[in-house]
Amino acid sequence: MINMKSAKYFFLFLVLLLSLPACSKQHIDIDEAREMGGVELSGKEIRTLVAGKTLRVISWDKADKADVILHTSGKLSAENFVGEKTSGKWKVSKENRLCMKYDRWAGGFLNCYSVVKMDDGFKMFRTDSGLQSTFTILGGGQADYSTQGIGTGQTMPGSRRSPRAEKASSVAGREEGSWWNPLKWFGDEEEERRANADFAQPAFPGRQVDDDSDFVAPLAPRTVEMRHLIEDKECVQCDLSKSNLRYAKLKNADAEKINLSGADLQGAVLSGANLRGANLEGAIFSGADLSGADLSGANLKGANLEEANLEDAILQDANLSGARMVEAVLEDADVHNADLEKANLHWANLREANLNGANLKQAYLVKTDFSEADLTGADLTDAVIQRTNFQAVKGYSAPDEAGVQQEEKKSIFKIF
Repeated sequence: MINMKSAKYFFLFLVLLLSLPACSKQHIDIDEAREMGGVELSGKEIRTLVAGKTLRVISWDKADKADVILHTSGKLSAENFVGEKTSGKWKVSKENRLCMKYDRWAGGFLNCYSVVKMDDGFKMFRTDSGLQSTFTILGGGQADYSTQGIGTGQTMPGSRRSPRAEKASSVAGREEGSWWNPLKWFGDEEEERRANADFAQPAFPGRQVDDDSDFVAPLAPRTVEMRHLIEDKECVQCDLSKSNLRYAKLKNADAEKINLSGADLQGAVLSGANLRGANLEGAIFSGADLSGADLSGANLKGANLEEANLEDAILQDANLSGARMVEAVLEDADVHNADLEKANLHWANLREANLNGANLKQAYLVKTDFSEADLTGADLTDAVIQRTNFQAVKGYSAPDEAGVQQEEKKSIFKIF
């Protein structure tokens, strides 16, 4: 009997001993990642991988998640999985680290990480070598990167935290409203100073334009129609769907009824352009200048107009249903009879805009500024309204916010 017990205990000890290495692999630091075949990305590779993309970031312990958009302008916008949002800045530092600074999360500190590609994902390591988080790229872009030697990302938990980090974590705890531990993870003050200085430069240096340049050349050769648009500023009823027109200078261009559905016009200059009746469904206009442009009757369904300048623009009878217009400027714009159903107008500026007869059903209007706007005949049924500015608005009686709080909570996740 004694021998049987001894054999049983020995077997259990052997199983436990053999299982320890497998467990430890879930708590890796950057050196162990390299030993496991991980490849640390260069600054250029990081920039190519993330610029203009949406990252689904998951903390090392899988406790927190957020979608972070790294705009090519060097700005970022993020939303975590409980609906909290923030803006900020990002940059790839000279030390080949991805640096991010959230305005409202992580204590507002600058954080810089090394990015390592492994077989099962992209991982960000702090300057103390511990694993901070893992990320994937949303929108199907990861498959393209595999051909460039960068690969695809899946989540992986675990990290080995340094004694300094563990001590700081036990003392600082979690900051209210933060989506992960609000600690200051950078190697030294010099790195912070350099990265902050770098934020003054564009996040994607190959994409900026100067005053004398008409266009940043697209990756694909220009078509005849694209040359007409770029060089002659005229392309009526042209088909340029899914074209790369980032940062194009198209001021006062005549492009009536043009088809730019799915096209990328991020940062483009289209002030005063004629886009009447244009098909712009699903197009990207984030950061674009559309001030004074005529978009009457245009189809902008599902378009991305985040931080776009639409001041004095004409959007009469335009279809903006489901459009993302976060922080867009529509001051003095003519938006009457436009369809804005389910549009996201968070932080948008519609001061003195004409929204007479506009459809704003189920629109997301949190912190939207409608001061002195004309909302006569506008339909705001089931719109999400919170801290919305209706000061001196015409033709509309603002609801009691307390009465819409419960309905807002039910609707908020339908918008995103």
